[in-house]
Formats: sequence, structure tokens, C-alpha cells
Amino acid sequence: MAPDTNPPDWFQQFKELNATRKAEEAPAPAPKGSERRKHLRFEVDGATITLYREGLLSLVGLGKENKAKIALDLSEGGLQVVARERLPIGAKVRIHLEIEKFKDAIEAPAVVRWCYQNAQKKADFHVGLQFTDLASLESRKIASMRDFYNSPQHRALKESRRKKRNDSDMLQMPK
Repeated sequence: MAPDTNPPDWFQQFKELNATRKAEEAPAPAPKGSERRKHLRFEVDGATITLYREGLLSLVGLGKENKAKIALDLSEGGLQVVARERLPIGAKVRIHLEIEKFKDAIEAPAVVRWCYQNAQKKADFHVGLQFTDLASLESRKIASMRDFYNSPQHRALKESRRKKRNDSDMLQMPK
């Protein structure tokens, strides 16, 4: 039996409707680089993250296995981490983020908003966490951290570290 090469009627109707759609009906494209988030994210360097699921077992200390590997970025709204396993969307978690530079930590409850497996490293999962009840003190800590990480001094330091790494990589290349 030969496969049917004619598209179904609904597909043709769909194409016609989209072709006749007026430009003013289409939503305006978002400006390039626009962000829907309320708070600006920033990369965190030198941070140690502990993430565990909330629940009865964690209350008694049994379910506090760290699910996170590293923290990628942070804002007053939440953070992105690389986790060791897939976390279900909507799962309630607790984070403890220690920032070496500040000799301080942020402790907060959060909820998993999205989770995707890394395409290159199948054992890694990128997880988006939204804080659910961030204390005002913790929010102020994050704001001061953002000021530091976005400062010209920190950017210059980060750039010099990157150059040193590249220079040492060039010296170690086999001939």
C-alpha cells in the first residue's frame, strides 16, 4: 500500500488561515534581549550549593541527599543549578548556597519550575528554581552580591583569570 502524499484537509485549512492572518493581529515580537523576569540574574563564582527535596524524610534528616552539583546563576527570584538527577516540576526543595567571597550563605525554600537534561553530559540536569518564601534579609544579600559580581573590578578579575587559563592551556599543547 502506497503512502498518501496529499496533506490532510485540516493542514491545508491551517495554512490558509495563517496566510490570511493580518499583520496587526500578530503579537508584536519581543524586543531583542527582553527579559520576562522581575529580577536580573548574575553568574555566581565560588559558590557551593546544597539542594534537597522537602518532605517528611528531610525533616528528620534522612532525605537530605544533595541533588545539586553547581549553581549557575542567581537572582532574588530564584536560581539555576546543575543537578545530579531529574527533578519533577513542582517539587518543593530547599537550597543552601554558600558564597566563598562573602563568607555567607543563603537558605531558602524553592519550587522546581523547569528541568532539562544536558545534551552533552547526560548525567547533568539543568534546573530552574523559583524561591517561594525568600526572607527580606536573604533578598538584600542577593542584591549586594549582584552589585559585586557585576562590578567592573570583578569583571576585570574574571577576565584576567580567563586569560591566565588560556595562556597556560597554550603552553601545555603538544607539538
